[in-house]
Amino acid sequence: MELFSIRIQRTFQLVSTYDEVIEALKSGEIRVPVPVLTGMNGSKYLLQPSPYNASESDKWGFTEFTIHSEKFNVPSLETPNDGTWFQGGPLLRGLHLAETESEVQGFFRNLSVYARRYSPFNKGYKRLFVHESALPQLGLTLDRELIYSQRLEKLKELDGAPQYVNYEERFGIPYYNMGFSTDFNKIFGTHYAVPDFEIIYKPFKDAEVYCNAKGDGMIPVISDGDVVALKEVQLKDIVYGEIYAIAMNDDSGIIRVIRRGSDSFKLRLSAINVYYKDIEIDTRGILKIYKVMGCIKHF
Repeated sequence: MELFSIRIQRTFQLVSTYDEVIEALKSGEIRVPVPVLTGMNGSKYLLQPSPYNASESDKWGFTEFTIHSEKFNVPSLETPNDGTWFQGGPLLRGLHLAETESEVQGFFRNLSVYARRYSPFNKGYKRLFVHESALPQLGLTLDRELIYSQRLEKLKELDGAPQYVNYEERFGIPYYNMGFSTDFNKIFGTHYAVPDFEIIYKPFKDAEVYCNAKGDGMIPVISDGDVVALKEVQLKDIVYGEIYAIAMNDDSGIIRVIRRGSDSFKLRLSAINVYYKDIEIDTRGILKIYKVMGCIKHF
């Protein structure tokens, strides 16, 4: 039987079997810290852990959602007994249900979530999956379409004009006051950490996240404390000679210029600071790669 280690009331560790953990969660004997997510519309979501039993009949795939007449796919897990679960980050990222200038006050709603560390989509990072029962609370019908109702979401009236949101200009990219090389697992390990603030800067509108650069290996282009704009890319899409943030399987992270390695499984990482030597890494040890789209100088 697989063993699980879970923190109880943040005071000590208990090692239990899977079934014991589920029963303890149901009875309340084990209490898991529940984060609060602040949505882009100012609403507060209490993320409530829910038990889920894995089955060989589970189906991983993508579910199409329609929000503001735009379609996008969300990684999903369809189960025979527990309904369908949707990966929270991509789902909630699309729910810009109120303008940033709106004075609408946020309010609390409960979302049933299931935390899973491994899936075909996350490559080892923990992700939270939102249960389909929470869709109406998010202003979505079970047909995956946005409900234009002020009863569910206090949308501003636009005097009969078509509802339209310009995502590129109205909504910022989350900034986390953490270093990529030391804290990337905290930043990208869960999309439900509350960012310090959001940055709206049109040249980096395609970025997914802002965080800090640490160290002096990339000076003078990127200095210690500079804020870098990151966008995830695939290994096959990298361009030699450009700057990337690389996350490795051993929980290390580094920002360097990527160059061709000694063989097809190697990459050479070069610092801009001439006092740092090049290093070579095995591509099979790479967890994630992010294009550094640019930086905001600390001073």
